[in-house]
Amino acid sequence: MALFNLFERENLYIPGCFSEAYLRNIVRNYERIMKKLDIRFRRFSDFFCCGAILEEAGYEKQARKLAKENHELLVTKGVIRVITSCPNCFRMFSQNYKDMMPNWEIKTQFILEPILEALKNKNTKLGTYFNEPAVYYGSCYLSRYSNFYDIPREILKLIGFHLVEIQNNHDESLCCGSCGNLPLIDSELSKKIAKDFISDLKRQKVKKVITADSRAFKHLLSNITKEDGIEVFEFSEVLCEALGIKREAREKDENNEEQQKEKQQNELIT
Repeated sequence: MALFNLFERENLYIPGCFSEAYLRNIVRNYERIMKKLDIRFRRFSDFFCCGAILEEAGYEKQARKLAKENHELLVTKGVIRVITSCPNCFRMFSQNYKDMMPNWEIKTQFILEPILEALKNKNTKLGTYFNEPAVYYGSCYLSRYSNFYDIPREILKLIGFHLVEIQNNHDESLCCGSCGNLPLIDSELSKKIAKDFISDLKRQKVKKVITADSRAFKHLLSNITKEDGIEVFEFSEVLCEALGIKREAREKDENNEEQQKEKQQNELIT
């Protein structure tokens, strides 16, 4: 593991395995946003997995073992708060780790919580370039599983979006097919769920969708066509625009090749 100053009791930012592997531009966006807002954080330069992918796949024993190892590491490094931009990591740290380890006391925040705090406390000047209807999509893990509903919507309103709620929202929000390793286990079913979700958006004349879930973001991008007429944004992209930060360009979306690589990596893990 990379060197970590034992005397610096700062926040540890964990982007999550998926973003680290496939959406590094999103990770860099969030790093720039936190620096802009003076949110102190550190990163491990080496790979760090919370174990959610094992837990999702039913490997509970291996997930518990990794969780205990991670806990020992974080305590040794003096970490008192984990900030993550991955809903799966957020669920794992804030819920599963508590169940697995009664002595788990490290605070966990989804990244939008400290961002909202900073926006309010600093009275940051925001550009409001989005005075048009948009839908916030809360993924299953971030919404129903973690009850994280209000903060994303509050931020989007703060930066000038006119938020529109689709018919199925909050705890009744439809699944987009990206959770639970479904794209790897049954790719056809995950695509069908995504297409059904997109059809529902089209029926309600939705033109812009913003999500804070990297898996949902990539899955929707992979299944939306130009003919659908829907733009999908990851939350960090609109935040960068509002804060006057040059956001990282989206990396080339070679879906079939990347999905095959991801499948191979997960087979190695399991």
